[in-house]
Amino acid sequence: MTLTTIKVTTHTRDRLKAAARAQRSTLEELLEQLICEHERRGRLESMRAAVAASPPDVMRAYLEEAAEWERAEATPRG
Repeated sequence: MTLTTIKVTTHTRDRLKAAARAQRSTLEELLEQLICEHERRGRLESMRAAVAASPPDVMRAYLEEAAEWERAEATPRG
């Protein structure tokens, strides 16, 4: 694995190190966790925007299909 250096202020570095120490992880693990959370928030926001932009008939069809799946999953197999 190749390592690199990133430039941040001493204040930011100290905050990152303290956050990593508080959750008993390394600075690299903390940064990985933070970027994953950031990417997840971006995906969720994209999904929210797509849902908000969906025409009412498309949303209605989606909700009807979702309800069918929920009923199917709730039905005992026998």
